[in-house]
This record gives sequence, C-alpha cells and structure tokens, in this order.
Amino acid sequence: MRGKVMVLIDPSNGTMECPVCGYRVQAMIKPGGGFYRGAWQCPDGCTYEQAKAAKAEKRAEAHALKIRAKNEATLASIAKAEKRAESMRRYVAKHMEKSGN
Repeated sequence: MRGKVMVLIDPSNGTMECPVCGYRVQAMIKPGGGFYRGAWQCPDGCTYEQAKAAKAEKRAEAHALKIRAKNEATLASIAKAEKRAESMRRYVAKHMEKSGN
C-alpha cells in the first residue's frame, strides 16, 4: 500500500498540495465526507518516500529557523543587559567622583 503523498491545505474545499513538486489540486469530497480513492496520490506521480523526505526537510528547516530566532533573541537580550551594565557603571563612577571616594 502506498502512503498519503498529498497534504490537505483547506478541508472545506478539498485543496491538497504535493510537498515534493508543489502541485495543487482540489480533490472531490464524498457526499458523506472524506475523499475518494486515490485523492491522496500526486497526479505527477511523486512517491510516498519522496513526500516523506520533503516533509522531513521542511521540518528541519523550520526547526533551524526556530533555533536561529531563539539565538538572535538571546543575543539581543545579552546586548541589552551589557548596555544596562555599562550605564550602571557610568552612573556609579559619576557618583563616586562627586562623593570624592
């Protein structure tokens, strides 16, 4: 048995997309709900293995973007903390000069 290749984009009208080639199609919905046999197969003939690899690649890219965003947020937080620390150092130095210590 071949697995589902197509990904359901819009359940209300049956729009599906192939993660391998990007082909979009509106699958026919059965009167009682669900889709007809073969609706989950790509018309271009993309295989389940290719779709599985494409989905894994997209997940890896999304994970890398998430990590990159988290790292950038951490770096921004560190820069903000360093700026605050420098401001505090200047404040302390200024008040130490005034007090004569």
